[in-house]
Amino acid sequence: MIQRIQSIYMLVVSALTVFLMCSDVFTLYSKAETYEVGSLFVKKGGESLYSVWPIFALLLVSAVVAFAAIFMYKSRLVQMRVNIFNMVLILGVCIVIAGYGFLLSAKYEGMTVAPNYGVLWVLPVNLIFSYLALRAIGKDEALVRSLDRLR
Repeated sequence: MIQRIQSIYMLVVSALTVFLMCSDVFTLYSKAETYEVGSLFVKKGGESLYSVWPIFALLLVSAVVAFAAIFMYKSRLVQMRVNIFNMVLILGVCIVIAGYGFLLSAKYEGMTVAPNYGVLWVLPVNLIFSYLALRAIGKDEALVRSLDRLR
């Protein structure tokens, strides 16, 4: 049911999450070296040093859950629960990214962590769109329940 507004919200969440999966999350730099930390690898000059797969895994699960929730329109209560689970996943992504920032800055002493704010705006926007979808699903459920009372 793509004509429902919550389906559009969840599609936007899914698309923005895929965008975040393909972008660099933050950069570690010093005067001599620069490391780009993406959602899957830590890279130095295009060469992958090691994997940061938990970020990628959480983003992948979040994108799939948001997309799958679009097709759960027949069971609005399940759709609401899945949407709440997706919001928890997005908060988990925030925590994991912050954790990797602290861990990598401790591992590479003397390097500065520079978050890529051009990309990290996606996380709060995803939370906002997930919340809007949750509200719209709740309104649909309230409407259906009120129509059931009238019969």
